[in-house]
Amino acid sequence: MQRGDGEDSIRSHHPLRERPTAGPDIVHPKARAFRLAATFNLPIVAMPTETKQEDFVTAPLVVVTPEKIEKPFALDLKSVPLK
Repeated sequence: MQRGDGEDSIRSHHPLRERPTAGPDIVHPKARAFRLAATFNLPIVAMPTETKQEDFVTAPLVVVTPEKIEKPFALDLKSVPLK
């Protein structure tokens, strides 16, 4: 998904039957993520700003906070039901 600033974001959707936190996940370029985190006072999942579309699948993810702190992204697999 591309915005007017030329930075691409990744968006995916997970139906409720696939995991308990159904709905869209959006991963923003880090520069935009810091702006969004400060604006909405929420942690935002981010990837390096310079990531090319062909590298989206393997890009390292972090979580940026409203306090401008970068934390490792971790998926809690214990909360995801296995099929």
